[in-house]
Amino acid sequence: MLTQPDGSQVVSQESGSKEVKSPSKKTFVSAVESVRLEKALQEERKKNEEYLTRLKYLQADFENLQKRTKKEIEEMVKYGHEDLIVSLLPILDDLERALNAGRSSDNKDAVVEGLELVLKATQNVLFQKGLSPIDSVGKKFDPTRHEAIGFVSSADYEDGTVVREFRRGYVLGDKVVRPSIVEVARKPSTEPT
Repeated sequence: MLTQPDGSQVVSQESGSKEVKSPSKKTFVSAVESVRLEKALQEERKKNEEYLTRLKYLQADFENLQKRTKKEIEEMVKYGHEDLIVSLLPILDDLERALNAGRSSDNKDAVVEGLELVLKATQNVLFQKGLSPIDSVGKKFDPTRHEAIGFVSSADYEDGTVVREFRRGYVLGDKVVRPSIVEVARKPSTEPT
């Protein structure tokens, strides 16, 4: 009789089967069944090792992907405006030439004309990047697109209509990047003061 680590005892029998005696229960396992179970256990251990190895490789791949993605995002944030900056560099050159021409010329009209060309070039670059001006004057006041700094009593405009724009607003795609600063019409008061 042999004692197992769990406290059960195994008794050898002549038929080749083993009797497992535990304190409360007797179980008989044939030698063939014992060999089959041992083989199945070894196969499961081998699969377990394979799964563990695959899991370690997948975990390493995932960590590498996270690091690479983080680095790419950092670079996009750092250099994301490079395209816009490169597009604006010729405009910067034009402004420098306009300033130099203005300093050496008495012809005010030529300087104004040069600045108008620079403004147009700047607008073209920004509009190509998806920027659009917000149309305000004559439109209904929209608090998501306009910022009112005053109200004007006016019989010429419908109540709540933008009558004057102090600073143009812009949208990038569908997002307002800067609201228009406006003055809004109010119907004149009919009550005596």
